[in-house]
Amino acid sequence: MDKDTSSIQKRRRTPFIILLYLVAFGIIIFVFPRKGKFSYEFSVGRPWLQSELYAPYDIPLLKAESEIQKEKDSLIRFSPYYFRWDEEAYDRGSKELARLFSEYLEHLQSTGKEKNVLLSQALEQGMKPFRDIYETGIIQLNEEIEEKLMKSDSSSIHLRVIRNNIGEYAELSDFYSQKSAFTKIRDAFKNKPLWVDFLNATNIADLLAPNILYDQEATLNIRTESVNNISLTKGIWPAGKLIVSRGETVNREKFIILNSFREEFENRTGFSEGTSQIIIGQASVILLILSILFLFFRFYEPFIFYNFKKHGFIIMMVTVTVVFAALVSHSEKIHLYIVPFTLLAIILQTFYSSKVTATSYAATIILVGFFAPAAFEFIILNYVAGATAIYNANGLYRRNILFRNVILIFIAYSVTFLAMFLLQDGDIEKFNFDYLVWFALSAGFSLLTYTLIFIIEKIFGFLSDVRLMELIDTNQPLLRQLSENAPGTFQHSLQISNIAEEVIRHIGGNPLLIRAGAMYHDIGKIKQPQYFIENVSGENPHEHLSIEESTAIILKHVTDGIEIAQKHRLPTQIIDFIQTHHGTSVVQFFYKTYTHQNPGIEVDIRKFSYKGPNPFSKEMVVLMMCDACEAASHSLPEKNSDTIHEMVDKIIDYQMKNESYMDADITFRSVTQAAEIIKKKIMNIYHVRIAYPQ
Repeated sequence: MDKDTSSIQKRRRTPFIILLYLVAFGIIIFVFPRKGKFSYEFSVGRPWLQSELYAPYDIPLLKAESEIQKEKDSLIRFSPYYFRWDEEAYDRGSKELARLFSEYLEHLQSTGKEKNVLLSQALEQGMKPFRDIYETGIIQLNEEIEEKLMKSDSSSIHLRVIRNNIGEYAELSDFYSQKSAFTKIRDAFKNKPLWVDFLNATNIADLLAPNILYDQEATLNIRTESVNNISLTKGIWPAGKLIVSRGETVNREKFIILNSFREEFENRTGFSEGTSQIIIGQASVILLILSILFLFFRFYEPFIFYNFKKHGFIIMMVTVTVVFAALVSHSEKIHLYIVPFTLLAIILQTFYSSKVTATSYAATIILVGFFAPAAFEFIILNYVAGATAIYNANGLYRRNILFRNVILIFIAYSVTFLAMFLLQDGDIEKFNFDYLVWFALSAGFSLLTYTLIFIIEKIFGFLSDVRLMELIDTNQPLLRQLSENAPGTFQHSLQISNIAEEVIRHIGGNPLLIRAGAMYHDIGKIKQPQYFIENVSGENPHEHLSIEESTAIILKHVTDGIEIAQKHRLPTQIIDFIQTHHGTSVVQFFYKTYTHQNPGIEVDIRKFSYKGPNPFSKEMVVLMMCDACEAASHSLPEKNSDTIHEMVDKIIDYQMKNESYMDADITFRSVTQAAEIIKKKIMNIYHVRIAYPQ
């Protein structure tokens, strides 16, 4: 592809990139909270550095969370328990009692005992205390009341009994429990031998079912309504009154007033005629952050900028994270610190460079910081945690790295938050340990990394280190086939992968990517392995072919490799190595042989050239260098330091003259470093040693 064509394609892609940013802008501005941003930052223990602040209007003073919680706990503790009177309980119990007593008396009379006892008279004697107990009431105790009784906390037990739709307050002592009701029955019958015997023979406790039943639904509804009606304020700070002076230290009392002012300010601006101005301000801020991101990719990462898939994925991840954070910020039950911002950093670091990840992550945190409570604290916390995640995200193909990263993220959050808390408050006893739970949950979400990486790879065609580790496993079916059908080529690929990985580790790049690319770059030789010199052990088969036929076979191993790779669904990034490892170079041996055999004939060099394209990444350039040098080293008649150095220099000079590296982001310094490493590695392969002076 020539530069003019490339320039035209870039110009065509730019409007779509701009549209991508506009869509992201529209989504983010839509979910942004419609509240004005309080322009003052403050915390306990820090001096007020702004000018004197007066209340512009009456400010309702908010209660502290601890005060509200204390009121809630007290209200719940002393709130009444609702019961309803079961009018049918006595009827059911009395009928069952009459039946059992009649059967018992009939049994006695049939055996000759108690012949003179009248059933109605005896039954009436027993029913009276039974009826009296039910008129007083047998209460059904719930676990909460029983727990309070065990703790001797009966003073907090208040009852409200509903009978005939009329509720009356009552005390627990006004009623019988099932146990006390049974005791009352036994005491009432102690002078009535017939009933005493009956009680001993019958489990009458089962008949004493509660007729004052606990109404859990009514209790919870009334309790919830009462809790919701708790006032969140405790007074008014009048308009015009001084809140804080310049240089004054913000104590706990001033903090409550300032926090109340912030809440009232945001509520007023959120539902006033100034809402349109707030939206304009928010739009300006969002456009500014997205514009910085746009310019960063345009000037510092042009390859990503013009790659719609790679660029779009980053913008999508930033947008999704901001949207999710905005939705969480609306919730009163879920804290913003639960949002796994570090998961964004880990995922981006998996597929992009640290520079791209850090910039995208910073843009995300700043955007969220505009609606996060305590924005300064939020940004610092997530900056430290994100930097920790990015620094430790390399090598995620090892499971212990991910678990270590989760622990380090939690430590980074906790230590930074504790340090800021002590700086602002200075009293560890007031530390809210709920934050540690939120940090643990946020860090724990990082364990989803493997699942998300797998999904992202399938949807976007990206390549992670985890996938690369799978690809370089020599037990992969395709590599097994290569080692069996073309053992010489397989050994050549192993040598190339070792040399190339060593080079990339020195000059910078992705070692796993270049190792995988090297392992598969000659996979096309599987089809006709006998025509490649590394697999030839006897007679050279090219001696029986014309130069044109031999050239076609050699050139075809690239297209065959692409075909095989696509058939086995190898990633596009690996196929790129297959396409570019020879670039648009010429098969020199057959080209020169043909020109010598056909002097005076104009030779079409394209028939002896690979279709390319030339390498367009640092890793591809290194593979081209290593492949050519390692292959050429086998043809050296004498392998020593001088011949190897001369060979490597000639090959790399030739490739540079042919502009084989022009499309890749690689410097002359990196090429020079790569050449020196290749020389050393090839010398090691042939056990070449430096001749020491005698």
